[in-house]
Amino acid sequence: MVVAAAIDRTRGGEVRLSGDSGDIRWTSSLALDAANPGEGIGVLWARRKIDHWMDTLADGVDEAAVREKVLALALEFRLVSQFTSFVAVDKTPARSADARLKSGAVPGLLPAGWSPSGVYGELPQGATDTRWHLLLGALALAAFFLTRTPRVRQLTMKG
Repeated sequence: MVVAAAIDRTRGGEVRLSGDSGDIRWTSSLALDAANPGEGIGVLWARRKIDHWMDTLADGVDEAAVREKVLALALEFRLVSQFTSFVAVDKTPARSADARLKSGAVPGLLPAGWSPSGVYGELPQGATDTRWHLLLGALALAAFFLTRTPRVRQLTMKG
């Protein structure tokens, strides 16, 4: 069994745990003066408390109330939760403030020795002779327009 607790004071007093395992009753106690204040145990406690509150949503507890509790605890312990996230920002300057800006081509992301034409190649080729079909289509259109005679409509006047 693992028990994580957040206790405001660790001077004096004790913590008692008791339980039943079948017919066996057990009790254990820990003097707070002898307790290990271990670093990181608070984060473990907070993570489990957040998990407990998130589980209460399935029982129909108001999401706004759960959200408020989760946000407060996650921000206090700097935890990522369903309602929080963190962004790492590197504030190390890439160049000194007095250095001049340079412009130039940005290298590609291909491995050394590879060429873009070798990777991307030509346009995809189908199983048909597309170029031949385009030529035949263009010739057919040209023949149509060359042989087309404008229709002249004759108007007859009835008197």
